Amino acid sequence: MNVRACQKLAGLLMALLLVGLQTPAYAEQAKVKATWVWQTEWIKDGGEELLDYSHEEGINLIYLQINRQMSAEIYQTFVEKAHAANIAVHALGGDPGWALEKHLPDMLGLADWVNDYNAGVPENGRFDGLHLDIEPYVLPEWEIRQEEVISSWKSNISAFLSRISGSGLELGIDIPFWFDSYTLEDGTPINEWLMGSFDHVTVMSYRNQLDSEHGIRSLTQAELELADRLGKRVVVAVNTKEMPGEAHTTFHGLGREYLSSTLEQLSADLSSYSSFAGLAIHDARSWRDMPTGGDGATPPNGENPAPNPTPPTTP
Repeated sequence: MNVRACQKLAGLLMALLLVGLQTPAYAEQAKVKATWVWQTEWIKDGGEELLDYSHEEGINLIYLQINRQMSAEIYQTFVEKAHAANIAVHALGGDPGWALEKHLPDMLGLADWVNDYNAGVPENGRFDGLHLDIEPYVLPEWEIRQEEVISSWKSNISAFLSRISGSGLELGIDIPFWFDSYTLEDGTPINEWLMGSFDHVTVMSYRNQLDSEHGIRSLTQAELELADRLGKRVVVAVNTKEMPGEAHTTFHGLGREYLSSTLEQLSADLSSYSSFAGLAIHDARSWRDMPTGGDGATPPNGENPAPNPTPPTTP
């Protein structure tokens, strides 16, 4: 190899090193680095601020809320820019009421909107997937008619999946970590049915400690082991939104450094699971607004409490 070739190779290696230094360690390790965007006004100007932040944090997947009143052109512009930055975009929708039969038309309306949108734009402007966040356990009916709610929720999801079938979209859904003990009418665990029905599930492991008795690692173990057996994919999610009275469920107020170090260790720890697909942070705006440095870099005191089967909704 001549001197000029050696110089070019050295320059290329240095450039790659510099790019790597700009990417958080956990983004390098994780197959997926996702975040939720519920504030659709954030993309009305093209979403440059959101895309810049995504680049800084190594985000490669955005769950983007669909506001059906907003023009398709706004979504197309943003999706095209995201794709140019190597970021996938999944259409996001959901409401606790979508677990009830009377709200099925609204749920199917999301599938129709996404199908129509993708059919009407060039390939580089199309959504890559569709993501649901329904959380039926926050409904008043969950406390008094739980079996009925679970049955209608399953029926609605089945109808939704039938409507979106053949779209070629990656299909995902949010589930809480504590769904382990809940079953369908035929005895099938809800987690197992959802994993079998979707391409991936995002487990909302909303705690702010990694190693405590009820920390993130222990609370996601059952889902990851189940997904390993089923040959399915799991994205593990944490929360940064302020949760009054539920501080143990969020990294809000703990600082960006503590969150980053926890995610780095979590990604390394879970890499032994074949089903581990990556990480997700709820949500983009709360995450962006986290403080940096100083006291916020220290972990919380005390143990995480035992799982509560009826936590508050987070969007």
